[in-house]
Amino acid sequence: GLPRIAMKMATGSGKTVVMAMLIAWQALNELANKQDARFSDTFLIITPGITIRDRLRVLLPNDPGNYYRQRDILAPQALEELKQARIV
Repeated sequence: GLPRIAMKMATGSGKTVVMAMLIAWQALNELANKQDARFSDTFLIITPGITIRDRLRVLLPNDPGNYYRQRDILAPQALEELKQARIV
């Protein structure tokens, strides 16, 4: 099955940045190593409501305010590759 990650961190501690880094690491490794079952390029993010869901749009590589670019998590070429991932 797919890897599952549950996060419990204090407000303002950087959960969204950690999520962005985990998504990028997983997806880019999957794209580079298609046969390696340790990695995934599909992500389901579950939130407790629409307000949090809307705040997490920054995890979508196509979002203009995405954290991958805004926080310099990825180089532009890697960000283009990340757009192949499915994030729901």
